Amino acid sequence: MLNPSSLAVLGPLLLGLLLTISVEASVNMKISLTPSTFSSDVSTPVNVSVHCTIKEAQQQQRRRRRQQYSYDRYYFYTPQQSTMFLSRLRILAQAQDSAWQPLAQTTNMDPNRVYLDPVVQHMQATGSISSDMLSSASTISLQWSGLTSYAVRFRCDAITFSNGYQSSGQYHFRDTSMRTDALNSFSFAQISALNKDALLKDISALQTKSEEIKLNITQQFEQEIERAEIEELLSRIKTRLAETVSSHAAKIDTTARRLSDRLIEASENQAREIHRVESMLNTAVEGSLLMLWPQGSYGLPKPANGCPFTTGLLWQAGERRQHTESIDRNKDAVSPGNHLEQPVLYRVKEKNFVYQRFCVKPRDSSVGADWPKGSYCINKYEECPHGFKEGEIQWDDEDTHPNSTSRGELPGGIFKPSLTNIYYCCREDGSPFNLVDLPRFQPFYLYRYRGHCQQVAGMKASEEFIHFDTENSGNADHIKHFHPDAKTNNLVLHLCYYEKS
Repeated sequence: MLNPSSLAVLGPLLLGLLLTISVEASVNMKISLTPSTFSSDVSTPVNVSVHCTIKEAQQQQRRRRRQQYSYDRYYFYTPQQSTMFLSRLRILAQAQDSAWQPLAQTTNMDPNRVYLDPVVQHMQATGSISSDMLSSASTISLQWSGLTSYAVRFRCDAITFSNGYQSSGQYHFRDTSMRTDALNSFSFAQISALNKDALLKDISALQTKSEEIKLNITQQFEQEIERAEIEELLSRIKTRLAETVSSHAAKIDTTARRLSDRLIEASENQAREIHRVESMLNTAVEGSLLMLWPQGSYGLPKPANGCPFTTGLLWQAGERRQHTESIDRNKDAVSPGNHLEQPVLYRVKEKNFVYQRFCVKPRDSSVGADWPKGSYCINKYEECPHGFKEGEIQWDDEDTHPNSTSRGELPGGIFKPSLTNIYYCCREDGSPFNLVDLPRFQPFYLYRYRGHCQQVAGMKASEEFIHFDTENSGNADHIKHFHPDAKTNNLVLHLCYYEKS
């Protein structure tokens, strides 16, 4: 039997031991390297194999039961359903103290295809993303032959989402546990020459900080499981105290209220910390290194905020100033509240002009995936990327003293003082209402196709237009093959603007 003096001892114990518990879904992630050791003779070529797996972890519930004066621990397992899906899985390498460089990756947009860095030679890769992370693992493997010099290590990282794209993304990674001798078939100095050292260092620092925070939170979760068991035991002690010391019921109620306040306060503090970490990880997921523009050379309309920025990839800007009808009444127009770089409409010395500005990706140097299936158009540069079909639109500019001009890098086309002909790449192999993945860190434009703007995950789409009052006399406007939504003779061009929702 506990006497009243026991309360003085148990009161501080109750306040010090009771804490809240927070549980979230986790994953099992592994990386293996073959061979695990290398010869000290760095001139001897080595064949390296890196293998990564990831799977959603089964969660375990534990309870402790008191029997007389000893404690037995029982474990209960309950069937679970998958709470997350895998967006991307990849393998990276780091030479000496340089930044991490992606070598191979696969995404849920094309789950059975692995994309390799086109610069690195002598590499082969296989892998796939499972549709159910709980029932089967997703894998990616890389074989790299003929490696000889530099100290290098490998990393496997992944991005997962819970409950679709409405939730914040989670970033996971595992590194090889040792440094190895790597190879002359690829020099990481080539990557350093792309003027991205500063950004890579910032991302590396963010990853290091995220790893430290995740480790601290994991340790806190393990401690809180033990605290939950202590909380259950203390609840039983409280019941026995209430039965045996009824005269002190008022004091016990006061203690219980204080404990409840402490639990609420601790829960709120923990929720704020978790939200802060999730915000940091979500920022990293939407950063330029973690979401790349699709591969290929092409162009896009230029918005007011400028061309996209992707590490290691330089977009080039250009503009076409079209001389529109300047003899008769001019009807040039642009949608109110548009997001194009200004000015769009311009008049000087009784001549009317309409500007089209472009962001051009002139070479296929990125390691991004293919363009997603859907219904939309982009500008052709050299060749249309995989999955697109070609077309063109021709503007008959002002014939009297024609003065259409060009500046900077332009998409494919024909550009004369009195004629503008621009080439396009269009596709219609998916519904415009199905969400597709494109970089979300900066607003951008696509061309409307077949009457609807393509829907993009995490972005809000709005329709805009430009009205060109082309030559009135013997007008030669025309549209050909596969082209954005437009109509000729006083041509109207339809655009889709995307910004974060």
